[in-house]
Amino acid sequence: MSGEKFYSGSRQAQYGTATPQIDYAEQSLIAWDDLYTGDYSSEESDWVATVSDQVYLDTRTGLYWHNPGISAYNCFDNSTCDFFSTEPRGDYDGSDIGTCTGGGTECGPAGNAINYCATLSLDSDGDSTLETDWYLPSVKELFQAQIDGIANHFALTPGSYWSSTEASPSPNSVWTPYMPYPTGSNSGKEFNRPFLCVRRD
Repeated sequence: MSGEKFYSGSRQAQYGTATPQIDYAEQSLIAWDDLYTGDYSSEESDWVATVSDQVYLDTRTGLYWHNPGISAYNCFDNSTCDFFSTEPRGDYDGSDIGTCTGGGTECGPAGNAINYCATLSLDSDGDSTLETDWYLPSVKELFQAQIDGIANHFALTPGSYWSSTEASPSPNSVWTPYMPYPTGSNSGKEFNRPFLCVRRD
């Protein structure tokens, strides 16, 4: 930390230094540039296309991202869906099924966003091994991906994307960040919306 004293090795005093990642005077430029045209001030993460542009690794978070390019429902309830009691999240097998009508609160039907990611079998790191521990990301993971510059690597259809994070005042709703813009709101689970799948080593 800048200006703070610490000791290293033979108890010799050292002083920390720090260089800000972002020049905040240039934020108006960064806000536009970071959506589609590159990393203006080198504040974004490094992204690596690992499997023919189907999967990207965000090296800052260690998360692998996949864009199915489809829309689905997102019905689940944090008191009944096994997704929320499975640790790690990637071990949830997508077996919970139910209904998704009128804001229903079960994990089904088969093919919704949570279960699609849970049953996804896709090589994420180019080693020809199909990984099966994909899951629907949380709202914070999606916001971090926006901060890290995911829009400069995936062709994201602008819109509200599903997360796995319920809106606490309204359990029939879930947070839906508006990609690729850094905004968000919550939405009933019974709508068809795009989504991303994610996994970590």
